[in-house]
Amino acid sequence: MKALMMAAAAAIAVASAAPASADIADGSFETQGAAMAGSNYCYFGQSCAVNSPWTGNANAGLQNENNGAWPGAPTPSGTYYAFIQNTGSFGQTFSLNAGTYALSWLAAGRPAGCCQGNQQYNVLFDGNVIYTGSTTTGQAFTNIGSNPFVVTTSGNHTLTFQGLSAGPDNTAFIDNVSLAAVPEPATWAMMMLGFGMVGYGLRRRSAKVAFA
Repeated sequence: MKALMMAAAAAIAVASAAPASADIADGSFETQGAAMAGSNYCYFGQSCAVNSPWTGNANAGLQNENNGAWPGAPTPSGTYYAFIQNTGSFGQTFSLNAGTYALSWLAAGRPAGCCQGNQQYNVLFDGNVIYTGSTTTGQAFTNIGSNPFVVTTSGNHTLTFQGLSAGPDNTAFIDNVSLAAVPEPATWAMMMLGFGMVGYGLRRRSAKVAFA
């Protein structure tokens, strides 16, 4: 019985070992946003801090939710978030091991005022589209997630949020970007087998105690 339990524990441990990865740096944009030194917004390639994890072109940047230059939106993840105006884009390059992953983030639409929040955008991984979506004017921050996608090689990979709207000045807000490993089907099967073996061992132990 002890050997059975040890084998089950080993199966669970092996199956639970997800591909190790470097977490996306500053996925909530708080560290880089705080570097704006008192300003409520900045544009990548212009006023946003350089040598930081997130970079982009001049139609994308970072913003404080209390920005007074144009309407912002309250975010459930800290104070800062990224924005994409029209065909702007921003992204990050980071190290990642081969495996299956899913991306999640928060998205909102710019409130009505001078401009709009009716923005269409793509999310790309190494230049391949893994998600296409849109925001609407005044949309509150909403949880969004991609379907699982496979990374075939370990090394540096690039994540990009790309705006698609031609204007006038349609803007999407992006926050709390996170990447999580997804167990393969075979891994799930091994985990179920391990838990089943543990359950069988516990039932047998309980039966012996009851009989005694």
